[in-house]
Amino acid sequence: MSTRATYLFIGEAPAPAATTLYLQLDGDAQGAARYLRAMLRAGEGVSAVAFIRANTQSSLVSGHDVYSNTSFRYTLTEDMCLLAEERLVDFEEGWKTIFAGPLVDFINSQPGEMLHAVALYEYGPVGFYTQYQLGVFAGDAMKHVMELEQQAATAEAQAFAKERVKELKAIHLAAFRLEEFGEAVAA
Repeated sequence: MSTRATYLFIGEAPAPAATTLYLQLDGDAQGAARYLRAMLRAGEGVSAVAFIRANTQSSLVSGHDVYSNTSFRYTLTEDMCLLAEERLVDFEEGWKTIFAGPLVDFINSQPGEMLHAVALYEYGPVGFYTQYQLGVFAGDAMKHVMELEQQAATAEAQAFAKERVKELKAIHLAAFRLEEFGEAVAA
């Protein structure tokens, strides 16, 4: 569907303070969510560069108002917030807000895979993952935990074996001494 939209990225460094991209197709909320989901899943954060890499059909424009026939405009900030606006009827001068808030909430309000903002490691960077990916990560983490537990069990078994060998040597030595003592007593 030919629903034109612009995407303004504010505050990204080292690029200019604002970069606007234009897409001629699927600019409605559902299509925008697909484009933004692709950007986040690429793992490069919220930026015009990441958006272009994930959505190669986008083009650089000078601002939201460069075309008078766009139906939607999306303004994204570096802190992961989104302002989504739809042009009022008949392309009059004016816009109505259809969403304002966290980018992930907007994406998850539309059909498609839900994204979860998660730091996989304590103090690690936040990434955006689907439920399936988190399941895979959880499975991998469980395998790693089980391997560590097995290694710990092996280390415990090795420590026990070493202690048992010491005990057996001590018993053998004691038996040898008893044997020597018995021979000495019998003589």
